[in-house]
Amino acid sequence: MILFEEDIFDRIFPFYVQFDDQLKVRKLGHSLRKILGDIESKHFSEVFKFVRPRLSIEAKFNSFLENQNTIVILESIDYPIVTRFRGQLVYENNSNTILYLNSPWITETVDLGLHNLLISDFALHDTMTDVLQVLRSKEIVNEDLMTLNEELLDQRDELIKKNDEIVELSKFPEQNPYGVLRISFKRQILYANPSADDLIENHHLMEHQVWDEIESKIFQKEFQKSEITIQLGDFFYLVTIVPFQEKKYFNIYFSNITELINSRRSFEETSSRLFTLIESMNSGILAEDVNRKILVTNQMFCQLFNIPVQAEHLVGADCSESAEQSKHLFKNPEGFVASIDQILKNKKPVFGEILYMANGIILERDYIPVFEKGKYNGHIWKYQDVTNIVQSKISLQRTEEKYRKIIENLKFGLIEVDNDENITKVYPAFCELIGYSEEELLGKNASELFSEEEDLELSRKELEARLGGKSNVYERKIRTKEGELKYFIISGAPIYNDRNEVVGSLGIHLDISERKKLEDELIKAKELAIDSMKMKELFLANISHEIRTPMNAIIGLSEVLLETNLDLEQNKFVHAIKVSSNNLLSLINDILDFSKIESGKLELDAVNFSVKDLVQNLKEILGLKARQKSLDLIFELDPKLNLVFVFDSLKISQVLINLINNSLKFTEKGSVKLEIIALRTDEREQLVRFAVTDTGIGIDEDKIESIFDDFSQEDVTISRKYGGTGLGLSISKGIVTAFKSKIIVESKKNVGSTFYFDLLLPFGTQDLPGNDDKTYSEVDFQDLKLLIAEDNKFNQMLIKAILDKLKINYVIVENGLQALDEVRKNEYDLILMDIQMPEMDGLTASEKIRNDLNIHIPIIALTANAGKEDERIYLKSGMNGYLSKPFKKEELFEKLYILYKK
Repeated sequence: MILFEEDIFDRIFPFYVQFDDQLKVRKLGHSLRKILGDIESKHFSEVFKFVRPRLSIEAKFNSFLENQNTIVILESIDYPIVTRFRGQLVYENNSNTILYLNSPWITETVDLGLHNLLISDFALHDTMTDVLQVLRSKEIVNEDLMTLNEELLDQRDELIKKNDEIVELSKFPEQNPYGVLRISFKRQILYANPSADDLIENHHLMEHQVWDEIESKIFQKEFQKSEITIQLGDFFYLVTIVPFQEKKYFNIYFSNITELINSRRSFEETSSRLFTLIESMNSGILAEDVNRKILVTNQMFCQLFNIPVQAEHLVGADCSESAEQSKHLFKNPEGFVASIDQILKNKKPVFGEILYMANGIILERDYIPVFEKGKYNGHIWKYQDVTNIVQSKISLQRTEEKYRKIIENLKFGLIEVDNDENITKVYPAFCELIGYSEEELLGKNASELFSEEEDLELSRKELEARLGGKSNVYERKIRTKEGELKYFIISGAPIYNDRNEVVGSLGIHLDISERKKLEDELIKAKELAIDSMKMKELFLANISHEIRTPMNAIIGLSEVLLETNLDLEQNKFVHAIKVSSNNLLSLINDILDFSKIESGKLELDAVNFSVKDLVQNLKEILGLKARQKSLDLIFELDPKLNLVFVFDSLKISQVLINLINNSLKFTEKGSVKLEIIALRTDEREQLVRFAVTDTGIGIDEDKIESIFDDFSQEDVTISRKYGGTGLGLSISKGIVTAFKSKIIVESKKNVGSTFYFDLLLPFGTQDLPGNDDKTYSEVDFQDLKLLIAEDNKFNQMLIKAILDKLKINYVIVENGLQALDEVRKNEYDLILMDIQMPEMDGLTASEKIRNDLNIHIPIIALTANAGKEDERIYLKSGMNGYLSKPFKKEELFEKLYILYKK
């Protein structure tokens, strides 16, 4: 909007009056003041009344706003001369006021004198001056027209001159947000408003190539108004160039059209994407306007209707006769035309209409009418080749019919229910399975009819799953019409409608009653097998106790006897007893270990151990046997080998003892060598190989795998010649397998064999348990008082022999009840408690000492069962540790020494 100074505005609109939002007069033009006088601050209704329009406008601000484009005629109230005014209401946004821009309704020139008005009181553009001239001419017919005309012309020239100044000023308002520039033909800036200054300073306007175009026009003397578009920075401007040849300058107006350009580009991009999308669609698209002129189409449409032109060339073409022209392409030509006519008449959407073409192609047609603000603006046709789809549907229907007949003849019981489990369809096989007819089942509730009371909650959950779109398989009991209880596996799946909504379920029933009976029998057989296994374990535990207990006495007493003064022959006999006992104990251990491996109860106990200590123990255990056979027993340790690991060293020793013993047994001359090799070293662990190599009899290649079988040796002569049970390698294989490794055998008959396995061993610490400098024999145990609960007389004899040698005070009882009685009467420093005793066993006695008597004396179990699970049971009963039978006197000394140190 162009803004003027107040005096300029007054000269352009001399009869204006300005109202505030309360319709009070704020200002009025100088010429209007001559007529109405000083009316500032007066309300509209005090000054004017409406002449026209009388009914549609009210003396209210909002009513004035609504009638801005209406010619308004007002009449003055109670002023010296009643005068009418003709004008228009204009809203001034900056001040929130209403301007009434008007001219007085003068019918006679005498009225000018009455109001003290002159022609100069009217704006130059006001047509009332012409009216006044005409009126004046009529009234001064008899006067000197020439004189009057000259006066009027002089007055008019003065007004024109003033009006030129106003026009010039209006072209260059300082407040104009767009650039306004006046440039001489020599590119000298004659005027620039602030917006133009900004373009010159910040966007280097004077360096723009637009001036080359302007100068070429000057050179070619083209002085026509022109418009060009330029870009300055991120903005686009429409440059309007208005040349004034006689004045030798241009007026140049810069309008910011960035938003318009961006909108146009966005529209073009959107249009481009739209046309690309339409062109790439696998359907023929045709958009027509209300007169059936083509707005847009694609090449697929041309292909479907055999139109031999490019799609873009069809834009604007008339489609009024297209149905008649293309009807020969369809099997039902007249029906095709009639259908289009009816669709265009109804102007309602049509989807999925199937059309059969003469060439065998099947089309699916959609019609979409386009309405904008309720007005019909055209329509869109979509044609898609659905030949394959329709043929597939026909094929699918045939396939469904085929498989429906197959299903009906299968022995699977099929049933369909709705979402409330009411039966909607039953297949013949289901009726045969449960004895009901189809009529008896339709409409009945399947859950109420078939489910047992305890299965109702499960039925509800399965139904919820299917309603959620999930298929499920479950087992269910169903009672037949005759009352027989049958077992079924049911596969339930949701049934969907065309809107992908779950409307029911399909249940496929497989009768597993016979299989269920077999399962019950298998369960009973399994329970019997478990009971047998438990009995076997109990038998092994008992036999272990019954064998180990006398073995403990035999071995222990043999060692005690060997420490006495025996002659050579006696020493030989006792030594033979000890060796035979150890062999028997080894056999027992093999059988028990085999049993644990077989039942999957082999326990591994990872501890900190030294490789050197492990090797030293092997030397002590196996060295004598090697010397007796004059064999070299060699131990080689890899220099790169870490010396301390965390693992089950006892099980490693057991495997190595079995392998070395095996090599010693089958080697008559030469050597047996154990190599411990570091294969790979990581940050926290090392891959270590344990390899036992001998120069023995070797193994045939076809027998290598069988030597690891239970109770197996290479052939029957081996057992007779070398002895053994054939369990050693089987047990070793089981232990190494528990280590997640494997024993590998490389052997050559009559040359020798190598057995090796690899273990990934975590590094341990150097803080290994060991004895202090004081030996057990140097410790004075005389202050200790022990209670021994042991029912076996020979073991009592052994314990007495050991304790008497140490001069330890002790009391021996034969069962748990006697042990409780002794603890109540006397104080003891330690209890050695046998586990299996008559009257009361050791576990029960220990629990009563802890819980009933609240006595915390250390209790050490004497037991033939010393597995990890057994240890947990002993500790749970209140015991502090255990000694495994047969125990060595050094082991007993160690327990006593630990107590002594405490």
